[in-house]
Amino acid sequence: MQLWLEKQVSHVGSELFQLLTRMYAERLQDLLRKTWKQARKRFHYPELPAPQMVDMPVPWPAMSIKERRILVNTNFLRKYSGELPAVKLLDAILTHGLAHHAVCPWDLKTHISLFHESLKVAGNSALARFVTDIFLDAVVDYYCLQRGWTAIVPVMQKTASVNSHHTCILLELYSYAWKIALQDVPSSLLDSPTVEYLAEIDYLDRKNWTRSIRKVARALKAQGPNVTETRSYSAPLMGYHDIRGVTAREFSDSFCELAREIRDPQAFSDVFSSVTRAYGKTTGGDSKGKMGHGLGREVKASTFFYMSLAEKYRMRIRKMEVKKDGALYPYSHVQWSVSDSFYDIDLWNSMGKILPPLTVKWKKKEGEIYSSRERIPDCMVLIDSSGSMPEPSRVLSYAVLGACCAADAYLREDASVSVYNFSDAPAGNRKLVIDSRNRMEIYEAICTYFGGGTAIEIDVLEKVIKKKKLDIFLITDMEITNLEKLIKLFGTLRDIRVTAVYIGNKKGVGRFRKAAASMKHVSIYGIEKPRDIMHIVLGQLKEYLHKK
Repeated sequence: MQLWLEKQVSHVGSELFQLLTRMYAERLQDLLRKTWKQARKRFHYPELPAPQMVDMPVPWPAMSIKERRILVNTNFLRKYSGELPAVKLLDAILTHGLAHHAVCPWDLKTHISLFHESLKVAGNSALARFVTDIFLDAVVDYYCLQRGWTAIVPVMQKTASVNSHHTCILLELYSYAWKIALQDVPSSLLDSPTVEYLAEIDYLDRKNWTRSIRKVARALKAQGPNVTETRSYSAPLMGYHDIRGVTAREFSDSFCELAREIRDPQAFSDVFSSVTRAYGKTTGGDSKGKMGHGLGREVKASTFFYMSLAEKYRMRIRKMEVKKDGALYPYSHVQWSVSDSFYDIDLWNSMGKILPPLTVKWKKKEGEIYSSRERIPDCMVLIDSSGSMPEPSRVLSYAVLGACCAADAYLREDASVSVYNFSDAPAGNRKLVIDSRNRMEIYEAICTYFGGGTAIEIDVLEKVIKKKKLDIFLITDMEITNLEKLIKLFGTLRDIRVTAVYIGNKKGVGRFRKAAASMKHVSIYGIEKPRDIMHIVLGQLKEYLHKK
């Protein structure tokens, strides 16, 4: 009997505990909705997804951000709600998260740029990431404290006993700069001159953020491993700032914008490599100069660099002449005779009678096409990647950029693009892509670099082209071993428009220009120095594409 009663009491206790847990969760959800509304008002109602309560494995950190959504750690609320009201904890968490969206880093590009600046001083990825986390939190906390939103301060004070260098450093900084009293804080990590130096930095001066974060990195690096070694310490109060928390679209757009700003493939690759070393492997990519997050599959950083620049220089393609479509349409009437077909008789205008003097038939003509789709042919890009051409992964190759821009123009019109990247092609140094609309596949083929000699497989080109109606874009220095055969091939392709771009003024240029002088379908553009190829991409080539 006693055992039965104990089981009943235990069962009732379990149900009561589940009921109280549900009631507490519902109360937290209600507080979350109300606090979110108030916090959004401070930042003029940004368009962000509503926050969510998440049961993280441990009660630290307080939050994380994934795809712009704030995820609140319920275990953190349970642990510290006895020391501070839950509404105060939520206010601090949501205000801090919203400030990161509205103020700093604002977007992934800013985050990456700040990290790279800190890396220049820190010298290693782990310290650079530690500095970046401190700087990003300092900026948003300064922004909030300046406006009287001080909810973060008591939360930091109550959680200062947690072994987090990040939180302790920020508390020392705020204590000096904002005269905030420290409570239950472990021994000081920074000496007084360092705290004063950090407090003099204007964290809200956005124009000087790159210089400011270098100052922070320099100051913390000077403190030695006792401060900068964080492997055995807890995460920051509000969590790490991880690039993998952004959307795939934002990831791709941010690196595109960064590539256009840097304009140096080697520097861009260095930035990406440092980011992957510090923040781990991206989705579908690795840490060896390749990326995959948001791109569908792994891609080299140098390829992504040229793809990004090509999107900046959008081209419109010259319209093709109106063509016959092969179909016959009624055009006018003629007298019908008994030897003519009955199918062409116009019974209405023949008054319903089949009698040669009265009966008329339709005279038909071939129709014409005015559809924009038919005006844009497919394209074949021929690009020289021999040893005399610049290596696209090390320096900005205007040849590769021009080819990518031309391919991009056709892809935007839903045309397919073929690529023949060649060096010493008969020896196997070539890459061929046929009739593709896959941007990544096309750009990777264009950006491939072989080095070595220069020769084209004419028979391969003939098989690919066959009787296709397409445009050809050739870019080379004209030092092609079998150039005469290529010229002869172009001479037979009278229905195909050819744009040839040559670099420098080597022997083959004169031969090609002389032979192409009689070819009306071949347009030639030359440059005196590699820099001039940019003008061909943006000026002469664009003029050709618009030429009527």
